[in-house]
Amino acid sequence: MRNMLKYSLAVQVAVAGVALAQMPAQSDRPMQGSTGVTDGVRTSDMSSERTMTASAVRASHLIGTKVYTQQDKHLGKINDIVLDKDCRKVGYVVLSYGGIAGLGDKLYAVPRDVVQLSTSGEGRAVVSVDEQVLKNAPGFDEGKWSTEANADYYRKLDKYYHEASGNRLSQAEDLTLDKTAAQPAAAQMSNDDAAMWTRRASSLIGKSVTSPQNEKLGEINDLVIDWPAGTIRYAVLSYGGMLGIGDKLCAVPIEKLQTRDAGLVLSIDKQQLKSAPSFDTAQWPNMADPQWSKSVDEFYGQSRGN
Repeated sequence: MRNMLKYSLAVQVAVAGVALAQMPAQSDRPMQGSTGVTDGVRTSDMSSERTMTASAVRASHLIGTKVYTQQDKHLGKINDIVLDKDCRKVGYVVLSYGGIAGLGDKLYAVPRDVVQLSTSGEGRAVVSVDEQVLKNAPGFDEGKWSTEANADYYRKLDKYYHEASGNRLSQAEDLTLDKTAAQPAAAQMSNDDAAMWTRRASSLIGKSVTSPQNEKLGEINDLVIDWPAGTIRYAVLSYGGMLGIGDKLCAVPIEKLQTRDAGLVLSIDKQQLKSAPSFDTAQWPNMADPQWSKSVDEFYGQSRGN
């Protein structure tokens, strides 16, 4: 009996050794979710982490990010991102202080310029203005986006931060402010310019997308933002099962997305989308990789000039 046990164990070890020998090395295995992505471009699982790369940060990861002062005091969190009506530019970051700074149940928009993102994987943001400047800034009630966060509000907000950058706030003479960081790009905006900020990132995520032929293509899963430039680079489209190719995502250059009264229209059809570079929901590509970005842009015929 003992000899039979020894023989059985030896056989099991030998079989296991053969199986291991036949397995490809880790570096040679195809990475899950690389379907349709240019060979050689590594992917990374970013679905469960608030991974921030300044040139490629996901809107869904920004929303809910903790916000701190330069003195490392926790203020609150990012409530939303305000985009222009064409979904091309980021204008403001809406902060929710949630009573932490003694401000009650209000939201406060700040120019994108004053919000700096940590790229160390901590999932945090730092505002480059003094806390007192934030406290004195114009805010609006959380439940009154449509009525209070309008063109008049953004004009008032830009005027406030423009004056704050010169330390000319009559209600607070000694406020400190980083003058180089708090210069809103549209500090002298016209009425038409102020009225352009009408989109919220959170309202776009989950929104249906159709083709020019009014065929339903899928829905917006996320937006990819180039934070230093203040621009949206890609809309990530989810078309799980709708095209018969499983639960897939594809990043589409934002220039291909048109906003209309009836919704969002993508200037491609179903057949083109089937062959587009795609990836699994649990295995996002490194969207800051220039090779990956170039391969996607070339597929859609998009030239960025960089």
